[in-house]
Amino acid sequence: MADDENAKWLFGGDSGEKGEWEAHRRFISPGFNAIYRQGVVGSRHLKEADFAQFLQAARDGCQTASRQFKLWYQTERDEGGDYGDVAMERIGARAHSFDAETAHGIVRVFADVMDDYYRARPKRQMFIDTWQQSESIIRTFRTSVKDFQLDDVAAEIAASGKAISWMCSSIARDELWGHGFAGDRPKETSTLLLKRSEVETFVSMLIERVAALSTADILKLPRLGSVMYTLKESPWLTKAATQVIRRLTGPRATDATFLAFLEAMSGVVISSNRGTYYKISHSSIGGIMGDAELDDRWAKIMKKRLSEELTAKRANIIKMMEEAKNW
Repeated sequence: MADDENAKWLFGGDSGEKGEWEAHRRFISPGFNAIYRQGVVGSRHLKEADFAQFLQAARDGCQTASRQFKLWYQTERDEGGDYGDVAMERIGARAHSFDAETAHGIVRVFADVMDDYYRARPKRQMFIDTWQQSESIIRTFRTSVKDFQLDDVAAEIAASGKAISWMCSSIARDELWGHGFAGDRPKETSTLLLKRSEVETFVSMLIERVAALSTADILKLPRLGSVMYTLKESPWLTKAATQVIRRLTGPRATDATFLAFLEAMSGVVISSNRGTYYKISHSSIGGIMGDAELDDRWAKIMKKRLSEELTAKRANIIKMMEEAKNW
């Protein structure tokens, strides 16, 4: 054990360190005990040297950081899950101790990889909800990292980050509600990540990017419901948002497009009693396209003689509607 680099990092040196556990990153220190408990020692876990290189690349703004994170989540572990799980635990355990440049770099990585991470390892396959975990990490940055300001990278990631759905779900919607642009009451100001003026810029840039996607690419966005509600609830660029919604649900949208939209709007439920199942909420979809419009379009779909493929889609949607118990 003494010659292993992880063991040296984890357990530190001898008693001559005068109990400076935190400074020497000892396993008994409060800030690093969480890392110890995830069991980082061993060849099947992330080496500290590799993780340190990732942090430096993130701090420097290098694409190497995103490539490394993708490699981690694409690599399954014998114990279950993937190395992305371990990386997220490691980031979360140290989030309070990063400097602002490293924290900003990690946000850039999240904004680049999180949609693809969800596609590769959807919620039903994960031990935890990685998007929720990333939100917690960013809020730790907000409260614990000196000079961290999401404003410093918000415009950059909104313009070029690949994870459009993640930005809508994990940042944009909370900020819309928190600043009172949507919903019935603001949240505590201490939880806000962006200044009020920056929210408009951030959300507008995301809406413009979604509007520029093809219909097929919009339907491929993970957690489409969060994206659609970000569009629906934003008070800016309402024309662009309306056009996107009509492309997916309006009178000129084909039956194939409309059914694909309903499937994409389904939500996964992980139940200890029933296992994993999917449901479609009438209220959620009605909130996007209007209850009357939804009921009218669905009634027409039910009366049609559809192709074999679309008939199968319709049957699956009916099943998910029944799962929701509120259609």
